Amino acid sequence: MTDRRQPLDRADRLTIAVAIVFLATLAIVAVVDAAIGWLLWSVAMIALVGTVLMLINRSSSDE
Repeated sequence: MTDRRQPLDRADRLTIAVAIVFLATLAIVAVVDAAIGWLLWSVAMIALVGTVLMLINRSSSDE
C-alpha cells in the first residue's frame, strides 16, 4: 500500500500558519497576563483571521 498524500495547498498552509501564530501569541499573552495585552491580542487575532479568510476566498474564486 502506497501513501500518496497531496501536497498542501495555499489555504492549508495559511491555516497552519494562523494556528501556529494564534497559539504562540496566546502563550505570550497568557504569561504576561495584562488586560491591555488581552485586548490587543484579541483585536489582532480578529484582524489576522479576517485577512486570511479574505485571501483564501479570493484565491478560490480566481480558480
